[in-house]
Amino acid sequence: MSYIVRRLEFFFITLWAALTINFILPRIMPGSPGQAMLVRFHGRVSPQAIKTIEVAFGVDNNQNLVQQYLQYLANSARGDFGTSLTYFPSSVGDVIKQGLPWTLGLVAADGAPLPRYEPGQFTMLYVFGIGEIPVSISGDAADGSRIVQTIRAVGKVSEAFGRLTVGDTLGLRGPFGTAWPVAEGYEHDVVVVAGGLGLAPLRPALYRLQAERKRFGKLVLLYGTRRPEDILFRRQLANWRKQLDMEIEVTVDHAGHDWRGHVGVVTKLIPRLGVDAANTVALVCGPEVMMRFSASALHDIGVPEDAIHLSLERNMKCAVGLCGHCQFAGSFICKDGAVMRYDTVRRLLALKEI
Repeated sequence: MSYIVRRLEFFFITLWAALTINFILPRIMPGSPGQAMLVRFHGRVSPQAIKTIEVAFGVDNNQNLVQQYLQYLANSARGDFGTSLTYFPSSVGDVIKQGLPWTLGLVAADGAPLPRYEPGQFTMLYVFGIGEIPVSISGDAADGSRIVQTIRAVGKVSEAFGRLTVGDTLGLRGPFGTAWPVAEGYEHDVVVVAGGLGLAPLRPALYRLQAERKRFGKLVLLYGTRRPEDILFRRQLANWRKQLDMEIEVTVDHAGHDWRGHVGVVTKLIPRLGVDAANTVALVCGPEVMMRFSASALHDIGVPEDAIHLSLERNMKCAVGLCGHCQFAGSFICKDGAVMRYDTVRRLLALKEI
């Protein structure tokens, strides 16, 4: 018990020290939030607006430093970290929520068997009273005890998922859509290219590739994120690396001095692939511009266009091809995708607003 108490004391002292340093540093540095906004808006800000902005950032000249500090600690205790200077007028809490995805494990409320799915498919998740959104499945398709889905807050429905607690009930339809053609990789090398949250819908395929490892040639995962702290499934990536039967390369767009990995976009890793390109199957998921350049780079090294598979995303509503929201030229992403062959969509990906 004394050990736990000491650890808790150390935690709270460290937390208090970090919060205090965060309070002091902006106040001893040159300038102020109001001046920063003045520069951003090229001087087109009234003195009253600057005063309002500084109050929003916790710099209130009507309070002394002690009062500001106590107010800052009280706000922090409530999870209110103020307004973001970079993403003004968004709050720091909203910026954090949008940047940190979370993973849900879903089980049937009535104990009934869950629907079976294939890697690459998605479901429609419904938060009662708020709305419904499509979400890719990120768990192991061989695990019939639950459906695992990874979500990032980008709207009112996805934000509502972040407020759920263990035991809450939501609605689920599906699964829908096409699957990653893992079987096409038998006796071939397989390259998986993921960007950002795109690793989540690729994870079921990685589970299948690992489960049937002897049926494939070389396995390579190339994964790119904005920053090291944005890396998904970090512990699982480390465990897969330890197995020494899949090559894993991670790159980030921006990093500090303590990062020892690659820096740059994920497409820069593709020319270095040591695979038999003509006998390679590629699975690609991420932002559309990243997928377009990744598919082009894979084709440049000799991977056939019909062996490159992308997971596309559009605004889905019905998920059965009736409402037309996800129409992609003559196809519907919900029904004919989301996984589609590069040779069938290459021309369309180069066109705007499709």
